Amino acid sequence: AEGAFLCLGENERYLAEPLKTPWDLNLRGNCIIETDVEIGRKVSLDNCILLPGAQVSDNEELKNMVIGADFRVPFDYEQSAELKEKFSIGQGGSDRVYYREENAVRLQYSPFELNADRQCILTEALLVKGMRVPEIFEHDKMSRQIRLKDLGDETFRAWRETKPLGESTQMMNRILDQLVDFQFLDIKHASVPQDKTFNEDVLLWESAYFLERCVYRLFNLKDFCESVEVQLSDELKALASEVNNLPRRLMHRDFQSDNIMIHQGDPWFIDFQGAHYGTPFYDAASFIGDPYMLLDSPSRGELESHYLSKVCAKLDMTQVEGQRALILCGLQRHMQALGAYGFLSKIRGKQRFEDYVAPALELLQREVEQVKDEFPVLNRLILKMKTEACI
Repeated sequence: AEGAFLCLGENERYLAEPLKTPWDLNLRGNCIIETDVEIGRKVSLDNCILLPGAQVSDNEELKNMVIGADFRVPFDYEQSAELKEKFSIGQGGSDRVYYREENAVRLQYSPFELNADRQCILTEALLVKGMRVPEIFEHDKMSRQIRLKDLGDETFRAWRETKPLGESTQMMNRILDQLVDFQFLDIKHASVPQDKTFNEDVLLWESAYFLERCVYRLFNLKDFCESVEVQLSDELKALASEVNNLPRRLMHRDFQSDNIMIHQGDPWFIDFQGAHYGTPFYDAASFIGDPYMLLDSPSRGELESHYLSKVCAKLDMTQVEGQRALILCGLQRHMQALGAYGFLSKIRGKQRFEDYVAPALELLQREVEQVKDEFPVLNRLILKMKTEACI
């Protein structure tokens, strides 16, 4: 509904203001929270719909329920055993379920899915331009299923673990070249991605997500943030404003090593259904600074130079301007990633994502160190997370 807060697994609808839910709210499954609701402290919601006027008291645990102003109606919501048995592909954080069948992969998506139609439109537009993305054979909206090309099981993250450094670096340069091609495609004839602009509202949502889902929940530093609230807010707004003013192109939005498949020796891009119209530097920062593979400094520097040599010329930017853009976009991306790891590990119970908190925090510290005079409070917060907090 217009103005509602929607939680689709870990993909929460962006708001112009910080998140409208208490930071200690536990969300599981699929939840829709409308405006004008009251939620107490330490509440747990699992597959719930909160309509306007709904009130949930402290410490309540509600599951499979529609809650209104003066009623609560339970419902059945269980994933079929047959689909669970067929599940065989992917271990990511999303609620999408993939399973293999003859000559194809079938995607089962949630009733709350927002991007299924976008995926089909984007796929068609990208294939016309010669991009390596999985072809869609069929989209059955009634059953909420998409049947698409099977690219195998080898993500880039898994592939590089078995390869020598030289071969891995060569493939990463190929991936960045393909990313540049992707980012500078002219697909304006399609209704996407201009319907999703990676703007200041989204950027501020990311930093709020970082604070509420990671800093407060994982590191218990809410009191510190409140003690520097005005200064921290000013710094996060300044960061969002500068990133927002960077040139915009087609943007994958989650360009990391698990969203790149290696198929028949070539890189293929997947999970681009949430693509935005935004700064290309964010995608590059996401890949080069991917906590899932945590490259060493020389490798990151080499990849940054390779990417900037191509993109800065296209955008009429200097290398210095491009390097700054990568640093700032890295700050944004790693705050978003840490928010996601906090959400997935503490709210969704997927504890394996805690393994990536330390590498993401290391990358965030390296980035803020380069601009600490401009962001002194954010720098203090990150140092405090590194030295004083216990995950």
